[in-house]
Amino acid sequence: MNTKAFTQAYNQSRNGANFFVRHPLARSFQYSDGVQACAEAGCHWLLDIAATEIPAILRRHQEHMGILYARVSESQAKLSLELEDDVPPAWKKTIAWTDLPEGEWVFEIVDEGDRVAMILITEH
Repeated sequence: MNTKAFTQAYNQSRNGANFFVRHPLARSFQYSDGVQACAEAGCHWLLDIAATEIPAILRRHQEHMGILYARVSESQAKLSLELEDDVPPAWKKTIAWTDLPEGEWVFEIVDEGDRVAMILITEH
């Protein structure tokens, strides 16, 4: 993991997403150029998990938007998908080891019917 490249991509000031990239395995899952820059720093695994697990959760709960949190502490990541404020997460997963930088990383997931898109909060 290139921590400097990840934090620069994550924190970069943006005015929306410039383009979207299709996930190679889950073709209806797309992610923004900002998310792609973060993944290229070394966290493609996060996109794989989001692409294969989160769309079904959104559809089962009949929600069009969720917030994906990756909370990293002591090289362990706790992922959660929150659909509403003040309600327990709709989905959780613990990753026993990660080189994702410590801290809380937040992504927006939007189900647009024909695709599910993942963007950085700064791209909204």
